[in-house]
Amino acid sequence: MNILHITRNIPIKSLDGNPIILNILKELEKRNIHQKVLFPAEYIPKLPFLPQRYKIFSNLRRTAYIDNNIQLLFYNFIRLPKFYEFSLSGLYINKNTYSFIKNIDIIHAHYILPDGLIAYKLAKKKNINYVVSIRQGDID
Repeated sequence: MNILHITRNIPIKSLDGNPIILNILKELEKRNIHQKVLFPAEYIPKLPFLPQRYKIFSNLRRTAYIDNNIQLLFYNFIRLPKFYEFSLSGLYINKNTYSFIKNIDIIHAHYILPDGLIAYKLAKKKNINYVVSIRQGDID
């Protein structure tokens, strides 16, 4: 089985993240389940008053590896302020997203926005089943 996880809440580079998601990836890897991670990294134009986290997100590009086993692709999208902030998350900047998800059996989005919206658009375009985890923070 080949799973594509869509999540940006994993510890990578100089960003804090949720070690629970990283542990899920490691445990599934032990069971010989092939996985890839699509990391939604919003691009926000470089402005001097932006918080450091947004500056880091805007610089995440290309691919990387988690523990040398799980391939990760930074999925760059434009984030707008306020109410429309994730409206463009289905429009990607990465040109190699579709080749990255080749041979994927199921997509697991770890949050509703932007992960679930990206999963929906990729699943619809490539006819892949997907599941979205819903957490209290998503509802709030």
